[in-house]
Amino acid sequence: MRRRLHGLRQLVPAGPRRRLSRWLRARGFKPDAHYTVRMEYPTSASNSPRWNPHPELERIIARGDATYRRSLETIASYRDSLLEIEARSQDPHEPAWVNDWLPALDGAAIYAFIRRRAPALYLEIGSGISTRFAARARRDGELDTGIVSIDPEPRADVEALCDRALRVPLELADLSVFDELSDGDVVFLDGSHRTFMNSDATVFFLEVLPRLAGGVLVGVHDVFLPYDYPAELADRHYSEQYLLAAHLLAGNEAIESVLPAFYASRAPELGSLIDSLWSDRRLDGVEPRGNAFWLGTVLDQKPPGDQIPDR
Repeated sequence: MRRRLHGLRQLVPAGPRRRLSRWLRARGFKPDAHYTVRMEYPTSASNSPRWNPHPELERIIARGDATYRRSLETIASYRDSLLEIEARSQDPHEPAWVNDWLPALDGAAIYAFIRRRAPALYLEIGSGISTRFAARARRDGELDTGIVSIDPEPRADVEALCDRALRVPLELADLSVFDELSDGDVVFLDGSHRTFMNSDATVFFLEVLPRLAGGVLVGVHDVFLPYDYPAELADRHYSEQYLLAAHLLAGNEAIESVLPAFYASRAPELGSLIDSLWSDRRLDGVEPRGNAFWLGTVLDQKPPGDQIPDR
């Protein structure tokens, strides 16, 4: 039934679909709910965004505007190659700009960062559209990058694109795979977005991130910092970005911001640079913004696996 409903969703453009979702939520319906978590009290006095934006987080993140501009210029340097990617593709192994899961800036960032860094490994937690962009970058750049997928049930058939596929949730995976990452490699997390006991987001931020070698680029999807989660996502109870916010507020010197896409999309000077990426008429109708938060691990950290013991 869920697959049939997903097929019907594909027939409705993203804009009207979001408006319908907001209309349903305003009337008490939860169109995305599949599971129920029973609690003895409400999650808060008001399940609504608290900050817009968080003042201190905004100040911290804004320090990196020059870095974010350089990251966007890196993406722009591959504009000709990005324009070769179709807005809509019939090939199940090719990326497309119009899709349900990955805004254009996020797909372009995966593509450009892989092309520029030529990583030995690209490792993603949560696979589908992102895998297609990574594979396209590898092919276009004639790279030897290995693609590793950790996902119990990818949203798209990506087996032919992966060199290794771990079809288990992150919390059940052998985390020693992350010790294979080194300077220049890329990690992309697009999981459940929820920090429950033993959830993928909890494992990633408390066990995976501290063990990564220096020089690894990490993208975390659906992060809206320094803003709270949008009101239309309230009933999904996403929470992983609060763990990232805690790292930033505590001044974790082991990580540095590289491109917070949602913030950059709203910053006037950076936003205009983003808009210029999608000015070609062939990309009419493409959602130009993004919500992946890209950060880098600092090079002078401990060797991989030296900080967090295996469970």
